[in-house]
Amino acid sequence: MIGFSDWPKRQVLHDLRCVAEAARPAVEARGGAMLQAVPVEADLQLACDGDYLDHVIALDAVARGADAELAGYATALLIGDAVHGQIGFAPEGLPVDSQPGARRAALARGLHAADEAHDLGVALPELVTSLPKEKVIPPLMQIARELRGMVDAVAHADYGMDAARHAEALRAVLDTEDCRFPKGERWYPAEVVELTGHDPDNGATWLPCIALLVLDDIHYGGDFDQMTFRWMKQAERLLEAPERMRGPILRGIRHVMEREVPGYWDPYFEWMPRKIAESAVMVPWEDVA
Repeated sequence: MIGFSDWPKRQVLHDLRCVAEAARPAVEARGGAMLQAVPVEADLQLACDGDYLDHVIALDAVARGADAELAGYATALLIGDAVHGQIGFAPEGLPVDSQPGARRAALARGLHAADEAHDLGVALPELVTSLPKEKVIPPLMQIARELRGMVDAVAHADYGMDAARHAEALRAVLDTEDCRFPKGERWYPAEVVELTGHDPDNGATWLPCIALLVLDDIHYGGDFDQMTFRWMKQAERLLEAPERMRGPILRGIRHVMEREVPGYWDPYFEWMPRKIAESAVMVPWEDVA
């Protein structure tokens, strides 16, 4: 099926803008007049006016300078402009790998997005995640194991079919070292966990089931694609979840998204750009290292 979604590009630009906003206080404190004069547009596309070259030259100089935080800011603006196809600088040697955590992840994904659209002709930085899975998985497991007191409710999600077998299998998953569904026979308990995860109105069982499904995407590299359509359907409800659950779940979703090149994980694949502009939700970005 042909897809027309521009959500991956929008997500990349969203993250790059977040990087720029995180570094903006440093720009105001010590960036200098030339850097401060470069406008930060909503979509990070520099205006093609008489000041364009001056802005690109100023950004490029700062990007290759000694101040790492200012370099990250300038690099985010240059890459954002490149994603739109305006490549007025040499992309070699940008200080992507020297940036911390989430900033590095966003800059690397930005260069990959620019290269996919415009073939930069340079070696691309390695894709990294904002947080390593060792920091992402334990909080998700803690949420998922809240199901231990609600196993029977989840086990009956398939109209009560094979509820006892689902309950036994779910308890076994929750007792594993990493809350991992079995690789082979998944129906028990994946079917009832997925059904419970379909409906945010399932009460106390919904978010722990979502945590299990995010873990499933992490453990198996997204082979079972648990979260793309759930993000499309449930993003706003996930953003409204209590922080103790919202934060770990959103970090898990971002981890799954960041492991692949932009465009691979696209919850809005079947949407047209106009609908995406009006209704799609970006995965939140955090300045973590």
